[in-house]
Amino acid sequence: FHMFTLSSIKIGMKYQDIRNEIIKSNNFIIRCLPASCNSNYNVVENLDTKEDMYFFIFSHPAFNCPIGVEGSFDEHELEFEQTEANPLTSYHINSAGVFDGGVAPVKLVYGKVLRLNHDLFIEDALVFKKLFSEEVKLTNTANNHFVKVNFKGFPYLGIWTKPVKAPFLCIEPWYGLADSTQKTDFSNKKGILYLAPSKQFDASYTITIG
Repeated sequence: FHMFTLSSIKIGMKYQDIRNEIIKSNNFIIRCLPASCNSNYNVVENLDTKEDMYFFIFSHPAFNCPIGVEGSFDEHELEFEQTEANPLTSYHINSAGVFDGGVAPVKLVYGKVLRLNHDLFIEDALVFKKLFSEEVKLTNTANNHFVKVNFKGFPYLGIWTKPVKAPFLCIEPWYGLADSTQKTDFSNKKGILYLAPSKQFDASYTITIG
């Protein structure tokens, strides 16, 4: 991965247009975006006139760590907008990459701050449900540069990086959950969404960089 500045991305651009600009640039991690960038999912529409449509939404934005040139991954912290339960409860993911029904405690400083290190992700992502917060702030304490992700309305939030000293962090607003060891009909899957015929689903999250 490497950092770059993509001047063709403008405030207010739709997600698909931003994605196309990134693909054309042959780069994968953005160092510098406009001050605020909104990703919209209002394209989810059930075109069937008779049947319900079942679906999930999983976003996967990744942010370079360190933010800027100073510091290391371990000098970053993730601050929750509101004071959360402490410890937070994260859904447990097993070695096969699926949810197994277990949970794991995640300790916060003063109920709001998660100090980052790669050992947090040895068993995969941290996945939280129904947080009090609607926004989290990733800060490089070496230079105070930050990224905020506002995920209002999203019931789940995933936090992930590769545990092998990867230089990025993913902050992932989700509607729904990945596969689990508990087999069930797809329409009854935990976190599943559905749309009635001819209906549309609207959702968005906002990324702010400073």
